[in-house]
Amino acid sequence: MKKEINQNGRSMIEMLGVLAIIGVLSVGGIAGYSKAMQKYRVNKTADQVAQIINGVRTLYSGQKNYAGINNTVLRKAKILPESAFESSSSNNVTNPFGGGIFIYGHGRKTVDDKKAVELSIYDIPEDACIELASQDWGAGEGLYAVAVYNSSIRDLMEGCSGFEGNEGVVGCAGGSNIPLPIPVDKAISHCKNNDNSIYFFFY
Repeated sequence: MKKEINQNGRSMIEMLGVLAIIGVLSVGGIAGYSKAMQKYRVNKTADQVAQIINGVRTLYSGQKNYAGINNTVLRKAKILPESAFESSSSNNVTNPFGGGIFIYGHGRKTVDDKKAVELSIYDIPEDACIELASQDWGAGEGLYAVAVYNSSIRDLMEGCSGFEGNEGVVGCAGGSNIPLPIPVDKAISHCKNNDNSIYFFFY
């Protein structure tokens, strides 16, 4: 009788041990899945940015400037698939994190010449902001500045040196103050808010 009770006790302890191991593995699996999904969304956002930049530059290659460029033009020119838009009746582009993407004509040599484009990405998480801001986007392909900022930068033009302030950080191609890609420590310092925004400027 005593032997039987001990065997039952060992079985219960073993069962609890197995359950504990399963629990640890489950938590690890969920964390791993979450990390993988985050990486997937970052890569998807980077692909989206590259697709828009390449598509817009090709579409406007015969034009003097980017006057009139906006999300409606992106849709009508089929630069992005329909699935990238918020709905069939909306021209809002949704990034993989659920925030918006908007595109505007911007100044390249002067504030209002519209010879450059501003591509804005809103509402991305802090760690994704850090990764995207500090990524090497290939400045030789017409990209001249990347900014982590909480407001639009109207007077940022080609040839900028880069700067850092209370409102954010701007890295510029060949920048003497802050170059591209934005240094990781600068990206970490400014990617702090849940409503992070990143701006790309290209011609």
